[in-house]
Amino acid sequence: MHSPVGTWGASPAEPTYFVPIEFMPQPTPVQGTVRYRIKVSVGGTEVRVRLSNEAGAVPLPVGSAVIGLARSDAPAVEPGTGRGLTFSGHSLVVIPPGTAVVSDPVDMSLPDRGEVIVSLYLPETHVPAQGGDTHKAEVCAGSDTSRNESWEAGNAINVRPIVSTLSVVPLRPTRAVVTLGDSITDGSTAHTGCHPFAFRGWPDILAERLIARQQQEAHPAQPRAPAYSVVNAGIGGNRLLDDFIGPRALARLDRDVFAVPGISHVIVSEGINDIGIGGRTIKGVTLPMTNAPELINAYLQIVARCHERGIKAIGATLPPFRDAFYFLEEKEVVRQEVNRWIRQSGAFDGVIDFDRVLHIPADEGRLRPDYDTGDHLHPNAAAFIAMGSAIDLDLF
Repeated sequence: MHSPVGTWGASPAEPTYFVPIEFMPQPTPVQGTVRYRIKVSVGGTEVRVRLSNEAGAVPLPVGSAVIGLARSDAPAVEPGTGRGLTFSGHSLVVIPPGTAVVSDPVDMSLPDRGEVIVSLYLPETHVPAQGGDTHKAEVCAGSDTSRNESWEAGNAINVRPIVSTLSVVPLRPTRAVVTLGDSITDGSTAHTGCHPFAFRGWPDILAERLIARQQQEAHPAQPRAPAYSVVNAGIGGNRLLDDFIGPRALARLDRDVFAVPGISHVIVSEGINDIGIGGRTIKGVTLPMTNAPELINAYLQIVARCHERGIKAIGATLPPFRDAFYFLEEKEVVRQEVNRWIRQSGAFDGVIDFDRVLHIPADEGRLRPDYDTGDHLHPNAAAFIAMGSAIDLDLF
């Protein structure tokens, strides 16, 4: 039997970190049954589910938790596949504030890139953090309908899931790649265009490419390529150095990166919000500007902490953002300086140059129009495909 490995993730983000920016929704109280549709990277058996109250300030009771294979007509469950989750043998669990619980393993045959439905019954009102439109859930208020295979009365909400990680016992030795980032990693605009909502951007493209590489018939004289899952640890609006939306990346390494079973690599794609938010006034407070040495020191700390654990750290260059709502010329100077350091310093174990994928060739500070969602900051679905396709698989 192989060691468990993380195969999907969604990092918690505290509601108290949300700020009054017009495009960020506010938390909505929910009570009843919440149903999430989740698309994993690698498949396997003996599935475990991690439920998080790490962002919560009060205990979170979960009266029932059920996982089942998803049907194409979401959010319905394939008949006969539902499995009740237990936590240390109990179906009812109360998650203390600031903590998480991991379920007992359940037998389930989950294919690569398979989709599951996780249904949680919340007997008491809970206020989850909203996640823009990156994550969606269906809520059926009132009674416990977690074991229902069909689902007719749900109301859609945008929310960061209480489910924070899925892990499996893979069918082959597998290691996990964790993508640590902000909205461009979390995939806040990944579902725009022709892609289904389950598509979460460049980490999904990377996952598909790694799985396809491993599944290819190897030359008789060559070993089969190693197997990797991809766990998305992006949070929209997240910063590297300071709390803003969710804890700063430096503070959430242990929770969102090192705690992932089977991790061997982390891709660090953070820093543009540190540069961009600097100088803006929020709730009457003007935030300090961020300079390049501050960001570089943070990257060096992440690399050092990864290397202590035998984890390889891969750095991603910061994307273009000219004409975005928080752009200033002096901030562009910082971005360019940071990107030169990422490319040339050799501090990271590898580099992914997202900046070169995304910017106009004649204007290094500007997002390509065909990759722009319209805010000059967030890539669209076509851009995410290009980003994921540009990653050198020899890094893994």
